[in-house]
Amino acid sequence: MKWVLASLLACLAAAGAQASGVGAAGAPAAPVQRTALPGPLDPDNFLARITRGELPAARLYEDERVIAVLADRPSARGHFMVWLKQSDARDLLEISSADLSHVMSIVQRIARAEVAVLGAQGITLRQNNGVASNIHQFHVHVIPRWAGDRLPDSPPPPVDFAGLSELAARIRAAMAAHPSNN
Repeated sequence: MKWVLASLLACLAAAGAQASGVGAAGAPAAPVQRTALPGPLDPDNFLARITRGELPAARLYEDERVIAVLADRPSARGHFMVWLKQSDARDLLEISSADLSHVMSIVQRIARAEVAVLGAQGITLRQNNGVASNIHQFHVHVIPRWAGDRLPDSPPPPVDFAGLSELAARIRAAMAAHPSNN
């Protein structure tokens, strides 16, 4: 039993070192290994096409590393997605800790603005992997919630792009007006 615990602890330590980008004795970590989860990284998926400007999107935020847009098939008003602009991470198991931390800091910043703009009473985060996802590129869905609501079981139909753009402008204004919440 002790050897099982010791093996588990050694694996966790190695995974932590790899995730932090630092290997043994401070040496750079090896590249992230592909997980056993299925799904090819498609450089022409709709997230990549939005990033390249080939598809329209109601952008909420963009910096040198990430992009955030309102979903065009939202599960609720204000449903948005955040992803890395340049990454070959297909899922949560492949993304680096530094990239995950940056994505989540942007998720938090926009969610705070949405609570202010929309009066949301809760937030659901969804991050699908493997067979649970039809886009095999790491991205996070953030869905504002209200008492008594229900999330749809399947993707809803697309919504009006002009309405998405107007809502995106209001959320960006809330983020700019309250930088201390960011």
